[in-house]
Parts: sequence; C-alpha cells; structure tokens
Amino acid sequence: MPSLSNHDPFRAVATVTVDASPGDVYDTLTDVATLKTLFDAARIKMEVRPEQPYFLETWRDGRARPHYGRILVLQRPTLVELTWVDEATGGQESIVTIDLEPRGKKTSVVVTHSGFVDEAARALHEGLWQEMVNQLPRYLKKAAA
Repeated sequence: MPSLSNHDPFRAVATVTVDASPGDVYDTLTDVATLKTLFDAARIKMEVRPEQPYFLETWRDGRARPHYGRILVLQRPTLVELTWVDEATGGQESIVTIDLEPRGKKTSVVVTHSGFVDEAARALHEGLWQEMVNQLPRYLKKAAA
C-alpha cells in the first residue's frame, strides 16, 4: 500500500538515526507499554493490529490532550502507518507514517505526519514528533544477541 503522507503541503517531518536494527525499532514502536512511556501518556488503549482503533491521552499545558485513530499498516520491520486525530488537527483525521530504513548497523527513523489544516498545527506537531524520536534511543528493545 503506498503511503498517503506525501500528498500534503502541511507535512511535519521528524528524523533520527538510532543504533539499532529496523526490527528492534519496529518492536519498540509497536509495544504498547513502551508507547505509553514514550508519549508520557496518562492512558492508552491500543491493540497493535491493522484496522484497530486506538486511544491515548497525554497532558500538556495543564490539561488532558486526547488522541484517537486507527492503525492502517504494519510491515515489520520497515513501516508503521496510522491515522491521528487530536485537537490540533481540528478533529480531522491525519496520517502518521513511520519509515524505518537500515543504515549499516543503524536505522534511520522518519516520522511524516500529514493532513494538517494550517501551518501552526503542522509546526506544533513537527516539534512534538521530533521530541519523541529524540527520546527513542532510551526505549529501544534490543533483540537478544
């Protein structure tokens, strides 16, 4: 299935290269307990399977920020794609694509979030996604050697 994330002028992109295999990064990004910690979520309800809905609630600026969506594509070890709905998307469904590309013994992680209604929402999410990917190395689940 082709990514839907490249067809939008208001596209947020966050990148990081981590010292882990794409499979290890994929396993980290599809582990619900790790996601709860990585997103600093007060609550999360997620079954990591295509077409499954999810809910997570974060806190920012002293108030709850609910996020909803559904998982679209899971292709271990290279791709996670899901819809994303929150206050900053104006309640509209947007698309988050996480591409995992091997770079020798490392992995390039590229998060692309598209479907924003304006530049302010795009910029806000780009900063938040960059914060999240910058924290990713602390949470990596490394395969047993």
